[in-house]
Amino acid sequence: MKTTDIPFVVTEWDWFQLKLELYAQRMHSPAYRVDFDFVTEKRAKERRLVCTIVCKTTQMLVKRAAGKRTQLKHYREWIKKEKRNLARVLADIPILGQDLDLEQDVTFVIAYNYGTGAASVCECVGKDFIWK
Repeated sequence: MKTTDIPFVVTEWDWFQLKLELYAQRMHSPAYRVDFDFVTEKRAKERRLVCTIVCKTTQMLVKRAAGKRTQLKHYREWIKKEKRNLARVLADIPILGQDLDLEQDVTFVIAYNYGTGAASVCECVGKDFIWK
């Protein structure tokens, strides 16, 4: 087999996706996990990120019919934690790190895991929550 040096170009968005996929694998546990969906709208040249958080505590809160205030206490902490982790990843990516706004370009979804699938409990962009 002949070996040659062929350039391989990886965009910052590709690198970001790879780093987040690795992070999601490391964070995967029965008690807490994050999943990422990457949305690219080529016509608008827009990129967004959806971060889905699945935690056993969500199941407990929903089953006990906990009030929204109690649920939000947990959900806001989880989102705050994931924003810090995303900021750490973006710190090493020069242009995307400046362009991607964690308050506007990232949708956080809190999901209830039914075992055979998950359903959205609420979504958050910035500080606004939308209940499902």
